[in-house]
Amino acid sequence: GVRLVGSEMCIRDRAALAPSPARAAEPRARDVRDAVRQDVRVTVGIAKLELSDVRTVPPQVDDVTVEYEFVGREVVRSARVPLHDDGRHLYETAAQLDVSAGTALRFALMEAIESSRTADADTSFVVYGHERASGGKGIELARSRLNLQGLLSSGKDVLGAQLELVDRDGKRAGTLTATVEAVAALRDIDDALERHGDARAARQAEERADARDVAPVSYTHLRAHETDS
Repeated sequence: GVRLVGSEMCIRDRAALAPSPARAAEPRARDVRDAVRQDVRVTVGIAKLELSDVRTVPPQVDDVTVEYEFVGREVVRSARVPLHDDGRHLYETAAQLDVSAGTALRFALMEAIESSRTADADTSFVVYGHERASGGKGIELARSRLNLQGLLSSGKDVLGAQLELVDRDGKRAGTLTATVEAVAALRDIDDALERHGDARAARQAEERADARDVAPVSYTHLRAHETDS
């Protein structure tokens, strides 16, 4: 075994812990890794649907569902519930969308946030009517749009808020009580765009940083083996 005492320990430890040229070249990749939050998520909740006038719903509709259509074609779906005569429908739908570094959904969000077309950052809650005996997507009854660029600018999440629904003719069709908790994730993505210039450069930088984190070797672990020999 190796036994170091007094000043000898200090001298040898300093030499051992001094960064090699290869390790000294790592700060840029490490800076990117440190800047990227490892677990970034968007929380979506669907709680209550209130239709203004059930009489306008096509007669073949027995059940209603709500879907949240996110960027990158990610969809959060509620359960199907029977159409109620009073127009009130309760849901207990909650989901978390992973927008951490390296996910396709994060890159789609980057493109939506940096786009000069505001509509590219639109997301929608869509109400569908279904015949009980049939599957498939059903008939669109109403929708409510939520723009992510606007959400980022306001800095306020949608937390149990009543969103106005409109039908295909643009007429008011009711309200939907829903949650979209996305501001923290959007700020994280906006910071990445600011650091790297655009979505493609940000994605490449995060992928390179992630690749260097694959199966990392602990330097402390190596030193422990070295001193035990």
